[in-house]
Amino acid sequence: MIKADGEPGYFGSARMISEAGLALALDFNRLPYKRIGGAGVLTPMAALGDVYIERLKKYYGLQVQSEVVSGEEGRKRR
Repeated sequence: MIKADGEPGYFGSARMISEAGLALALDFNRLPYKRIGGAGVLTPMAALGDVYIERLKKYYGLQVQSEVVSGEEGRKRR
């Protein structure tokens, strides 16, 4: 589950795009993309990883909660 401050469509998109750009500009050496060694087209999470999540939590108020679901329990929830 993902929660954040503000209206998700308009303000959220602008903030996420801005934080992605700032992660590339300010934290380039910490990005997982560097460890992959150049892999073509990547999703924001694959390219920016935890650096992106840290920025979104700190400057956007993003809250991320996840859990692993497996077996019969997982099939019932889908």
